[in-house]
Parts: sequence; C-alpha cells; structure tokens
Amino acid sequence: MQLIAIASQKGGAGKTTIAQNLAFAAHEKGRKVAIFDLDPQLTSLNQFDKRTLSGTDGEPATIAVTVNRLPQLLRAAKNEGRDLIIFDMPPNIGQESFLIANEVDLVLIPTQPQAYDLEAIEATIAIAATVNTPGAVIINRVPKDMKDLADDARQFVEVKCSYPVAPVVIHDRTQFMEAAAAGSSPIIMHPRTQAAKEIRDLWAWTEERLAQSTKRGTVKPKGEAAA
Repeated sequence: MQLIAIASQKGGAGKTTIAQNLAFAAHEKGRKVAIFDLDPQLTSLNQFDKRTLSGTDGEPATIAVTVNRLPQLLRAAKNEGRDLIIFDMPPNIGQESFLIANEVDLVLIPTQPQAYDLEAIEATIAIAATVNTPGAVIINRVPKDMKDLADDARQFVEVKCSYPVAPVVIHDRTQFMEAAAAGSSPIIMHPRTQAAKEIRDLWAWTEERLAQSTKRGTVKPKGEAAA
C-alpha cells in the first residue's frame, strides 16, 4: 500500500483540490484509493458526503482520521484491498505532520504562484526535508495564459528552496469549481477538458515518483516507534 501526503501550512493553496482530484485520477486508472482527511475543516469528507447523498459512486472512499487511530485505519484499508492512501493533511506544523511525513512514500506541497504563498511553503518543505521523505511542490491555481507567473514560481522553489517542482502546472479553471460543487472531479464531469488532462498528467507523474520511492513505513500511535 502506497501513501501520499498532500501538505501545506498555508490556507487556500488548494490542498484538498489536489487530494481529491489525484484520488479520482488514480481511481480511474484502477487504483483502490482512500482519502484520509486529517484537516479539521473536513472538506474532503464533505466532498465524499456530496457524492454519496447524490446517489453517485462514492469512490474514492473518504474518512475522517485522527493520528491515534491511524494504524487501525490503515490496517482496515489494507484489508479492504486499498492500495493507495492520500492524506489531506491539517494546516499546521506539529507532531502529527512530522509523524505522517516520516512514514509516507511521497509529500506533495501545493502552492499558488504569488510571492506570499511561495514564501509560506518553506516550512512545509522543511518538514519533508527533515524526515528525508521524497516530495515536490505543485504549482496550483495559475491564471490561464500566465506562463511567466508559473515559471517564476518554479524558479523560486527550485533555486531559493532547492526543492523539486512537479512538471505539471494546475491552472485556475472553472471546471474545478463546478466539479467541487458536486463533490466530483473534472475527470468525471468534464473528461475531455484541459482541467481533466492536467490532473491525469499530474497523476501519471505522481505514479512514476511513487515507483521510485524507497520510503516505507507503518504509522504508529503517538509514543510508539515506526516499524
């Protein structure tokens, strides 16, 4: 079972949007996905509720999670045949963030391309770097036709932060907002659009990074060592 953390210490970066849409893209490719929602706002769980209440396919499965129950929930997910867990992380730096970042296979850090958003991701990068977990920044919500803005953001992260950046840029497209209102994804509602293509391309790159990762672990309750 592979584990991905979608982490950002700054609100509005699009953390839940990336978590949701990557889960849909992985599900489309046959992965058995579950989203573990650790954010107190429970936006991912609310998206799941929208899907189930509307009578549509509830996948990808989503549950609210606390760190103390992670080992049990991961075992249950594995027993259900889940092979990919995506953590929608809480918006803070704490023991939980370090614990999970230490045990996942990959940390993805979404950011908007504005200067104050980019400066705020350094704390999140430090967490992944401290525990030596592979990761990358995802440049998200880029206004359409503003390639220079995305290029400047990429340079900031790669040069100033010395950290990898995903090659796929996610743009600010209405299809993402429309799909979110239904608890869905452009992959489902607008499958032939650029929004859907960007998410599929991001998942393809993410899957390649997961294949390269040698990080493996089992999250333990606070106070216990990882196996």
